[in-house]
Amino acid sequence: MAKKRVTRKQLLKEPDEFITTTGRLIAWAKENTQKLTIGAGVFFVLIIVVSVFGYYHDKRTNSAQLMFSQVVAKYQAEAGQKTSAEALSAVSEDLDLLVGTYGGTPAGKLGRVFYGHICVAGKAYDKAIEYYSQALDDFSSGTPLTNVILNGLAMAYQQKGTYPQAIESYRRLADGPGSILKDAALFNLGKLYGQLGQLEESRQAYQRLNTEFPGSMYANIVREKIAGQS
Repeated sequence: MAKKRVTRKQLLKEPDEFITTTGRLIAWAKENTQKLTIGAGVFFVLIIVVSVFGYYHDKRTNSAQLMFSQVVAKYQAEAGQKTSAEALSAVSEDLDLLVGTYGGTPAGKLGRVFYGHICVAGKAYDKAIEYYSQALDDFSSGTPLTNVILNGLAMAYQQKGTYPQAIESYRRLADGPGSILKDAALFNLGKLYGQLGQLEESRQAYQRLNTEFPGSMYANIVREKIAGQS
């Protein structure tokens, strides 16, 4: 017997578990912004909505999306009661299974980004670097999601104390296309250069931020720093 064709109209009436998950992600990110990489939390979940909408839904893709949804929900529950490190530990095995089994699907690729993101929050910086580096190969360069990944990768290097690699990642973000998180990258470049005693490079990064992003949340801080360096 021929398989009954499901119309697009019928599909649109059905609840989409993955899109429902992105709604939970957005709410979670807004509530936990301070625990996440500066500025990346909200951008990350908003970009997920754009990135996954319209992907073809075959059985394998749906299975991956459902697993990702369950992992995110589990992390939300754990993070609400435990430390970020403990919440990370609670879902690490599930995320390993997701990226190991469905790594080539959209949900598996986004799972690597999410893995890196919560590793930064949980201070597992080496693991964050591993998954963010893999995620850079999953998505085309120059996309908003690439900026989020580069920001997370730079933050992981910065928190680990490997400043040259952090600077390289921030510079890739600052010099790349698009504007998402560029002001944060320039601010952190100015800060890192200053810590390394490279005062001219620090001044240039701050000046560029002030010129290109005068309305940034970092603008007033940067103007004070520029005045202090004069």
